[in-house]
Amino acid sequence: MDETQIKKIQIDYDLLLSSLEELEIIYQHLLALLLEEKKTLVAAQIDQLQSLNQKKENLLIAIKKIEVEREKQAAKLGRTLGLKKSSPRLLELAGLLSPERSKIFKSFHQKLDTMVREVSDINRENEKYVLSALYILKGSMGEIKDTLTGQKTYHRKGQLKQGPDNSGHLVSREA
Repeated sequence: MDETQIKKIQIDYDLLLSSLEELEIIYQHLLALLLEEKKTLVAAQIDQLQSLNQKKENLLIAIKKIEVEREKQAAKLGRTLGLKKSSPRLLELAGLLSPERSKIFKSFHQKLDTMVREVSDINRENEKYVLSALYILKGSMGEIKDTLTGQKTYHRKGQLKQGPDNSGHLVSREA
């Protein structure tokens, strides 16, 4: 390898490493945000939920942006190292680098993989809380609707007859 190729590898490596560091930081923020969202859901603080969702969307947009850049940088480093693939995996790149650089890439791979799994698990839990709350609300709304509509009864001849209309009478007139 000549001096220019070594410099090119170093530049490509540094750019990819920078993207990996950014991804790690954003995933850490996302994990913290999801844990805060979980607490908010458990405490039923609906007003805070919208703000947290907006922050989560912004973090996900940032992750997508950095991920696109990371893929470009990984492809560039892969080409510099002689890989024919257009989108090499981090572990493939690590296998072509010096032991100390390889160790750093493998460490980032492990950390990011763990964080993605944690994000997925926490998000799944939060989804369960949301679905449970929606189920309860749906049941409550059904009960209110049933209370506010008049009762229907059927005659012997199958004709529908409106029963005593207690709708809208949440409190007895005598009370």
